[in-house]
Amino acid sequence: MSLCKCDNCGQYFPENEIENHKLFCIFSLQQKELENLIPCEICNQLIDFNEYHQHLLRCNPVPVFTQSNFPSLGTNSNFNIAPLPPNNNPVDNISSFIERIDNILHRLRNIDNSYDNLINLDENNVSVGIKKIEDFITRKKEKITCPICTIDCEDIGETICGHKFCYECIEEWLKDNKKCPVCMIEFNEN
Repeated sequence: MSLCKCDNCGQYFPENEIENHKLFCIFSLQQKELENLIPCEICNQLIDFNEYHQHLLRCNPVPVFTQSNFPSLGTNSNFNIAPLPPNNNPVDNISSFIERIDNILHRLRNIDNSYDNLINLDENNVSVGIKKIEDFITRKKEKITCPICTIDCEDIGETICGHKFCYECIEEWLKDNKKCPVCMIEFNEN
């Protein structure tokens, strides 16, 4: 039995197997085709290892960060983010980029995230309380533990849905809300 050489990969196969091998070999990647190639994380192309650095410079331009890229930062002048300076040294670009990100993170950590400031972020935060609470609350003398302030009290307000609160708490609640704090039934003023 004689051996035949594959024109594509250069390996030798028995004469009766060479045709099947050629069909397989033509449509598959050869080891020599993949030698010294690495995939680019940006464009997913296989790039010669020796040309990879230059490819990254062409494939990955330096990002430009502007206020419009980050609308959630608001218009506070402390958050102006200038574009990175043009630089042919990617290590300097990365160092500059990391320094800018650290600066942004430091500023974000120092924002006052108190409840009052967070609740006021929504410009549509409108008080929709009830004008005449006596239409929805019956004032009574009864000893209960208020579900709002969790204090035992005797001067209570009972809602039309049957829930009981200390009168002071439910009065304050209904200045900004039209719903029962327990069952969330809406109190409609008609």
